[in-house]
Amino acid sequence: MNIIIANFFNLCALTYICNNLLHYRFEKKYIRYLIFCIVLPILSFVNFRGTSNKKSLIIFTIFLLYTFIQFKDTIFKTLWATIPFYTFSLLSELIIGVILNYLFNFYKTTQINSWIYNVGLINSVLLLMLFSYAFVKFIHYLELNSFPNYCEIIFVFPLATVFLLSFLNNYYEIINDTAITLLIFLCILISNFAILIIFFLIMRSNQMSLHLKLAQYDKNVIDTKYNLLKNHYNNNFSFLHDLLHRCYKMHEFVENNDIIHLDEELNNLIDITFDKFNSIYSNSLVLNYIINDYIELLQKNKIKISSSIKYNDFNFLTLNELTEIFSKFLDYGILLNQVTPEDKRNIIIKSNKIGNQIIIGTIITCQNIEDDLIKEIKQDFQPILENNTNSNISIKVNSNNSISIILYFTHFNATTK
Repeated sequence: MNIIIANFFNLCALTYICNNLLHYRFEKKYIRYLIFCIVLPILSFVNFRGTSNKKSLIIFTIFLLYTFIQFKDTIFKTLWATIPFYTFSLLSELIIGVILNYLFNFYKTTQINSWIYNVGLINSVLLLMLFSYAFVKFIHYLELNSFPNYCEIIFVFPLATVFLLSFLNNYYEIINDTAITLLIFLCILISNFAILIIFFLIMRSNQMSLHLKLAQYDKNVIDTKYNLLKNHYNNNFSFLHDLLHRCYKMHEFVENNDIIHLDEELNNLIDITFDKFNSIYSNSLVLNYIINDYIELLQKNKIKISSSIKYNDFNFLTLNELTEIFSKFLDYGILLNQVTPEDKRNIIIKSNKIGNQIIIGTIITCQNIEDDLIKEIKQDFQPILENNTNSNISIKVNSNNSISIILYFTHFNATTK
């Protein structure tokens, strides 16, 4: 009976850990209870005569199968819950066993019908519950939401320890063996626990680093929005001042019945309003900021700019990379338009997504372009392409006196850098 009660609490401890770290496979509670009630007698039957040859591996397998059946998650998360629990179970039994060995006769300690064995059983279960509770609180403290690739390797050493125990006739016998053997065995178990703790702490450190990067990214976005609004205000104020001046002139033309100059001024106002609106606004916040930063230079060189941002989820690029791309587009646009007639100077910036391919490009009017400049443009964008796998650049000289610079990024799952 004492074995059944002990196994009941052991299974409760495993369920408690899994309930906090994993997700139940079945929503109906009676199915969960049924699985628990089926596994309990199986576990008690295996443990009926106490620890013996090869039982460690069998018991671990039962715990692992119970976790797989009762809960649904990845193999890593399942091992993440089961292996620490089993390590705690072994560690609690050995700690209590060592204490009882020094206080009482070792022979009595391992007799399942003796009162000393029952005292040890109760205390080992209590210690296991304490370990389980502390482990769950520790994991909640870490707040781990994701894990790196190949992190399953961390469980190689704990699994090797389980297999090592399976080759011992009775791992309780090491308590009565030499002090060195006992010390080595305890060190192995503590090392298992320490490896997992260090791994989780490293994971938390990496996650905190990621949070800091995201916070910095959010700060940069907020700064960008602030600068954009500031530029909008300055441009709108300047535009409003110019608009009032033109309205006053048109009012004079109306009073003087000067229809020709009125029509001319009205057409100029329409052109300026269109250029201003198209220069300031696009579907990309970053592009808006860059255009407004270049607006005076573009107006000075009489370059018209337009945009067609059909896709603006550029999270696979850092803010600096995206800013650099748009800035380079405008830099080359201003450079190449120097020899273009003023009435034909244009820069068009586009983006789109076709399948898994994200396209960011520009079309710039130009008269002649040398091969050396094309090579220079490719080399200029090369650092960005090297930081992003499955990316490429295409530069094409068009027949209508223009050049296309197009960046291709293939991303199956875009993630924030």
